[in-house]
Amino acid sequence: MLGPFDYALWAAAFIADIAVIVCALYHRAFLRYLALNVYVLAGMAVELGRYACLHRFGLESSVYFYYYYYSDAMIGILMYLVIIHLYQHVFSEMGVGKLIRLTAGFLLAVTAIFSYLVVYRNQDHLTARFVLEFEQNLNFVGLVLVYL
Repeated sequence: MLGPFDYALWAAAFIADIAVIVCALYHRAFLRYLALNVYVLAGMAVELGRYACLHRFGLESSVYFYYYYYSDAMIGILMYLVIIHLYQHVFSEMGVGKLIRLTAGFLLAVTAIFSYLVVYRNQDHLTARFVLEFEQNLNFVGLVLVYL
């Protein structure tokens, strides 16, 4: 089970998420950075779900395993969308918003296809392996986009 340090770290991260939302509301920038705020709110909801799932089913349960990785993939997709949204903010004056959206959609599709091709031979655990592979590849693409 989790120790006091784990709970303290979880609480600190949750409080930091709340602080982000409060600051966005205080500065009236919630809608301006809607993608970022939705990401933070979704992250908070996922963490609450993980906490409930952990205490109800335990760390070693398959329920927690699937919840953890599927929610992590969902958060990864939202993170990708936040990166694209921030790219659109940065390049808004250049008028390349449509190009950024098309490129982002293409990269997301290529990442999903690549992830499927990596795991398609393993039919018995295809969904779980695909989610893991897709999430890892999406994190890599997100990292490359951030450094660009």
